[in-house]
Amino acid sequence: MTRSFLTTACLALSWMLSPDALIMLGNSVGRGGMMFFAPFAIGLIFSALAIYLTNHPVLATSTGNSFTHLATETGLLPAIILTLASRLCLVLLLPTGMLVTAGFTFNETFIYWFPNFAFSFLLLGIILTLHLAGDSIALAAQPFFIGLTICCLLLLCLVGLFNPQELPPNQITPVNEFSLPILPVFTALILFLGYDRQESSPSFDKRSLYIWTIIAGFMLLACWGFVSLKHVPQTTLADSTIPYIISAREVLGQPGRIIMGVAIISGTCGLVNGLFLLAGRSLQQMVDHVFHPSVGSSALRQRIFPVLFSLFIGIFWKAGLAGSENLDIYIYGSLLFWLLMIGMQCFAATRKLQKQQGTSTLYWYLFSALFPIAAILLACLNVHAATLVVFCFAVLCVSSTVSTGLFWYDRKTNDKTIQNSLGEKP
Repeated sequence: MTRSFLTTACLALSWMLSPDALIMLGNSVGRGGMMFFAPFAIGLIFSALAIYLTNHPVLATSTGNSFTHLATETGLLPAIILTLASRLCLVLLLPTGMLVTAGFTFNETFIYWFPNFAFSFLLLGIILTLHLAGDSIALAAQPFFIGLTICCLLLLCLVGLFNPQELPPNQITPVNEFSLPILPVFTALILFLGYDRQESSPSFDKRSLYIWTIIAGFMLLACWGFVSLKHVPQTTLADSTIPYIISAREVLGQPGRIIMGVAIISGTCGLVNGLFLLAGRSLQQMVDHVFHPSVGSSALRQRIFPVLFSLFIGIFWKAGLAGSENLDIYIYGSLLFWLLMIGMQCFAATRKLQKQQGTSTLYWYLFSALFPIAAILLACLNVHAATLVVFCFAVLCVSSTVSTGLFWYDRKTNDKTIQNSLGEKP
């Protein structure tokens, strides 16, 4: 039981402790200063409410297929569209950029002559091998990846907190406010993503576990943000693409860079491993709903998705996407689709709760709308709004095309089943 708790918690923290999340945290703290911790706390409250709603005991399904629950309450076509758009963008684009980041970190921090992309391919090969060995092996590795990241960040936080070094008064910059007061809260919602794991019939209370997990993640990230503010000027944090490296170097010098390098590599492995599990399980549940579980070998179906994910990531590297200036925009768009997915899950949970309890759930419907509103505002007010909107529109178009085909197949199969059952009646 303890091992299951630990694995689930580490899966939920896989995005929060990833390099890109640390960049987002560092930039946000740099823009808002100490004022950012207020919306950060509000984001924690909203995320805890989403966990409370989507993991309500009344909503437990006997089949264990979360996609079936989602399709029943929101409609099959919308469920397929958003599942494909969110899960595939996450599992293909985030590793494409983050594994390369880990390769550069290894090259610049540990062994300068080792090729960057060779190390990235090595990490991808390790993750793929874990999944080919079986989901149980991949799950067992997750606490090691995330645990190592936590230890590194905790060590740097402790040193930074008790280190008397402070910024000289003339280096402390005025607070750079966000354009809208609500935007930091929406940004904080992105930092807490990862609690929407698709699991079947858990034997423990997921609500309490996930809530305490994101509280622990909040405390660790808030501590790291405070340490960063203590040692690095705000303008540097706000504008840097590697605020975590700068902060670690200021806290502990070269040993700090090495410790943070370990955290970046282990955090990348934890994220990629976690996304492979999340996307693979979500897509598998979708396939089981449309094509029925009897199609194909269970072991083959579990392993085919990690192979496809790795193949497409390699193709993206070969095509030069990792060096594209737009990759960060595409990754941000993927995170916005993740927010939309959370909103749809909250909406589905609210509908089912209303049906089963027969009480007014207007406040939960309003709460569910928070996530799509956040995604739309963050997209429209982004510096690269035009590119971001075009990317999201293109993803939705492709996803809608594929989803329409799957929807047509599902309807055709159901109609045929009904006709056969009617024909068998005397």
